[in-house]
Amino acid sequence: MRILLLLVLITGYCDDSCGKSIDHPAYGIMANGEQTYYGAIACPPEWEFGTIVIVPELGVFRCADRGHLRDNHIDIWYPTCEKAIDWGVRKQTVMVIERRQP
Repeated sequence: MRILLLLVLITGYCDDSCGKSIDHPAYGIMANGEQTYYGAIACPPEWEFGTIVIVPELGVFRCADRGHLRDNHIDIWYPTCEKAIDWGVRKQTVMVIERRQP
C-alpha cells in the first residue's frame, strides 16, 4: 500500500450527465460494472479501480469509474445533477491510498 497527498481537480457528475438515456441498459453502471453509489469516483485510467481517496470534509471515496479524466482529476458521483453542479469545480489536496498488486 502507498499513501500520497495530491493536489487534485475535483468535479461532480450524476447518472444523467453520462450521455445515456434512462432506458439504456448501461444507465447508472460504472466502468467497473457496479451500479453508481455515493462514495464512488471516476478516476484517471492510470489509477486502479479500488484506489481509496479521502477528501477532507466529504469523506472516503473509491475509484470505481472512468471518464475523460487526465492527470490528477477526479469526478465524484452525486445522486442528482443539482448536487453535482452545486459542488462545482475545486482544487483540493486529498489523501490517495493506492493498492499494490502482489
